[in-house]
Order: sequence, then C-alpha cells, then structure tokens
Amino acid sequence: MKWRFGAIGLDYRLSGNKFFPPEIKPKDHLKYYATQFDAIETDGSFYKLPSEDLMKKWRDAVPEDFVIGMKCPKQITHAGGLDRFSKDEARSRWSRFVELANILGASRTLLVVQLPGTASIKLFDELTAFLAHRDYSGPVAVELRGAAWHMPETAAMLREQGVIWGTADVVPDGEGALAPGTNGAKYMPQRPVTTTPLRLVRICTGSYGRAQRAEETEEVENTARIKWWINQLSKPDFPEGAPEPTETIVIVSDKIEAFAMPTIARWQNLVT
Repeated sequence: MKWRFGAIGLDYRLSGNKFFPPEIKPKDHLKYYATQFDAIETDGSFYKLPSEDLMKKWRDAVPEDFVIGMKCPKQITHAGGLDRFSKDEARSRWSRFVELANILGASRTLLVVQLPGTASIKLFDELTAFLAHRDYSGPVAVELRGAAWHMPETAAMLREQGVIWGTADVVPDGEGALAPGTNGAKYMPQRPVTTTPLRLVRICTGSYGRAQRAEETEEVENTARIKWWINQLSKPDFPEGAPEPTETIVIVSDKIEAFAMPTIARWQNLVT
C-alpha cells in the first residue's frame, strides 16, 4: 500500500507557522512544500476558479509524481435543486474547471466533488449522469456527506464510473457526533468504502485537538483517532465487488483545528 500525505492549502497558522523556514519566500512556499510531501489540496477553487497563470506556476513548482487535489466549485455542488449538475451554467463551469486541471496535468490532478450534508439522495440519477459525462481523464473523487448515500447502490455506481468515494472526518467526536446509520442522521457515517484502487481520506475536524490553542499544537495527542482511521481503512464497508486498494491519499486541514503538520507526522510514523 502506497500512502500519500498532504495538507489543505499553504497556511498553517494553527500549526504554529513553523513549517516554512524563514528564508523561504512566500512565492516559493509550494516548491518547498513539495520537497516534504507528495500531495496537497487547494480549496480556493471551491470559491473561485484560479487563473491559467496560477495553474502554470503550480505545475512548474512541483514534481511529476506530485498529486494536487482541486475542489469542485461550490456554484455547482452547493447550488441547490435536483438539476444542479445539468444546468447550463454548471456544465460550463465544470468544463472550465477541467480545462484548468488539464494545465496541471490530468494524471496528477485529483478533482474533488464534495456534496453538502443536505444533498438529497434524490440526486442519485443526476450525479450518475454527471459522472458518466465528466469528460476528464484524471482521477475524480466524490465526497458524500449525507447519511442516506451510504448504501451498496452508491458503491456500485461509483465503481462502475471509476470514481473514488472520498471519506471525510467531519463530525467532532464527543461533540454531537452522529451514530453511523442512525435514521435521519445528517452526516455520512465515517466509514470508508473502496470504489477504486486509489482512496482519499480528508481530515477536516474530529478529535484532533479541537479545544487546544495554536501555541499548544505540538502537544496535541490524536494518535488514538489516527489508529481508529487506519483500522477503518482496513475493513471498508460494502466490500463485495471492491477493487484491491493500492494507494491512499490522506489530506489534513489546518484551518478547522485539525493541526495538519503534527497530525501528518503521527500518521506517517504509524504506516511507514
């Protein structure tokens, strides 16, 4: 099993701003970052599509085997309505999104389509049709946060489409976390499902030192939670018909008190 690790963005204030050496200028942050990790996610594209010039700078700053995750614009995924993917505006925005990803290189650019927890299962056919005509040769992951989606039919559809079922740690343990499978639960059960040999885990919050202050991040102890995730990945749901996983990408946020750098270091020590 190959493991890749990375953070969301290049701003690590909650990790104490100790990652970049002082001599590294901001314009060279990505280039330096790529010497330490082999994946990153940018959520800037969720709010506004980047320029072609920025895509070219990113492309030139990282090695060929580096993976860049780009988050699908919220104007598509969070637009509301049961036709959100088939609207002309959505198709046009997605086409532009794909064009930008192709500048980076489809083989190393992972497109992340994150649906909100409020997205109805009634979107199933709409999402299926969208993925079938996505017109992108690189990897695509769908993150489904609504519990109603957690069923074998979703796994079968994503396997047929060759799309990753992205798993996210989004509900803080001990702070109102919902029991997996509970009727009416808003959030997806935090259990992975393997739909392609490549897997994606996004650590957005959870038991990662939520109550700690930034200056205490070096002492945040979340090893037990990381071990829990590793165990979950070893026994994914809906295994019938699942491919053998060969690579797992773990992306950790530093903006929602997940403390990217200490968390990544602990996870790496457990699996490598």
